[in-house]
Amino acid sequence: MKKKVAYIIDDEIVAIKRLERLLGLLAPNWEIKTFTMGKEFLHNFKSEPADILFIDIEMPEMSGFELLAALEGDQRRPITVFVTGHAQYAIKAIKESVFDYLVKPVDYDELKATIHRIEQQFLTPAINEKIDLQAKLSQSEKNILKLIAVGMSSKEIAQHLSISPNTVNTHRN
Repeated sequence: MKKKVAYIIDDEIVAIKRLERLLGLLAPNWEIKTFTMGKEFLHNFKSEPADILFIDIEMPEMSGFELLAALEGDQRRPITVFVTGHAQYAIKAIKESVFDYLVKPVDYDELKATIHRIEQQFLTPAINEKIDLQAKLSQSEKNILKLIAVGMSSKEIAQHLSISPNTVNTHRN
């Protein structure tokens, strides 16, 4: 599987370093690149697209919303997470269809949940595509296969679907 590329765009070096350190712990398989200015990021993005963006909103040269607008129409628009010290922009961010909105200082558990949802976002289309190719499987088998693909054990699947572990194992086989 291709390594995910995440860009952090923030004018505060301390905020970049903290988020970079947390991402290193929570998503060690991601490649992290950092930028302190939106225009610098946009120039780089043309030749090196990203999968995920962590963008500050209030920056001197270009706001996070302006940066997002500059990406409008680009077929490669990455998953975008706003990371800001300003909670008042949350509604506007929702209207811009950002994936998530984190308030600084970023909480470890909130970031962990965001990363998990991002990983699911990348995983789900690939899983569904492969499962649809397996037309011989029953719907129950497909449901169990999806849960196996996201790393659940037979016991966890049984609890999640309210069935016995033996039923799960039968479908697995």
